[in-house]
Amino acid sequence: MVSRNSGPPQIDEIDQKLIRLLEKDGRTTNRALASALGITEVTVASRIRRLSEKGIAQVVGILALESGGFNFSVMIGVTVKKGNSIPRVAKAIAKIEESRGVSIVDAYYDLFASVVARDQEHLKEIAESKLFSIEGIESIEFFVGIDPRPYKPEWALNIS
Repeated sequence: MVSRNSGPPQIDEIDQKLIRLLEKDGRTTNRALASALGITEVTVASRIRRLSEKGIAQVVGILALESGGFNFSVMIGVTVKKGNSIPRVAKAIAKIEESRGVSIVDAYYDLFASVVARDQEHLKEIAESKLFSIEGIESIEFFVGIDPRPYKPEWALNIS
């Protein structure tokens, strides 16, 4: 069966404003959101539920890395051995507790992964006991952030 709506999910201006308000403070009450948007609390709740159910937006808590003891933010270039499944290796890396994300790339490396570590010893442990235990990884190269900046969720504001 082919879906008629194969493009990106459509959201209107109110949804965009709602998402922006929640990005600033995900704990804002539905009453305050309704007041700011000029709609009812029931409408706010309905829109939040729809955005969540359609996978368009989520309201989540994000750990401040330093408060969790993670002082290293590291990008890792991963080369996968010939004949091995790049998506399978990506999924395995994504399951590592310290992984923040993995992308298949068309570059010198097959994958870029983002991980966090408490210190150099922890990073070494991640590499030796977790990454290199994944079948198919040929090599990894670390790119350690010298002065990481805070995570900013506002990057996704230009939604249409």
